[in-house]
Amino acid sequence: MKPSDIVAHLRAHCPVLAGNVGAGINWDAIEKAARWEGLHAFVVPTDDKASPPQYDNALVQEITEGVDIVVVWPQRDEPGYGVADEVTAMRQALCRALVGWTPPGSADWLVYEGRGFLLTDRAKVAYSFSFSSLEVMGSLELRSDPAQVETWHEAELLGLSQLEGVDIDVDAINPMVDRNLKPDGVGPDGRKEHHMKVDLPHDNPKP
Repeated sequence: MKPSDIVAHLRAHCPVLAGNVGAGINWDAIEKAARWEGLHAFVVPTDDKASPPQYDNALVQEITEGVDIVVVWPQRDEPGYGVADEVTAMRQALCRALVGWTPPGSADWLVYEGRGFLLTDRAKVAYSFSFSSLEVMGSLELRSDPAQVETWHEAELLGLSQLEGVDIDVDAINPMVDRNLKPDGVGPDGRKEHHMKVDLPHDNPKP
């Protein structure tokens, strides 16, 4: 997920934020750089978790990717109860805008994971609202475009020459056994009784 995609989506679909949505690498960087005037939200990428490979013959992994929406309210009273009344409404507004939406590049929609308190001081109150989405890395079908591969395994396979045909030599076990070569009469005896050649058609040009 790209934070910029989520920023654009929130600006368009979360009217309570009035377009005051940005992004940052983490809360510390946001707190140092931002100007605290009015209500703001910031999209912050968090950790991802990968599943083990799903198949024995292909590298496909599911990645659960997380993102926090950090919402910062201007402090209106020292105890902060004015903001406390708005936290649940903000969660509902964010869920209306994000839950069920599939960000570009993700394989599944966003789901809500929970919220956490960040800080309060005389100027501001901050909460983080966590969401996650599923991404699938790798594919069961080999892509034809090198720019679309996602793993080294795919890139390596794509670099191989196409299989153009198969040559098969047949050395029969029985009954065509040369006893001069195998006195016990049990094949194979090392001679090639048959040869087959199979040419494979290809729709794609050679790499």
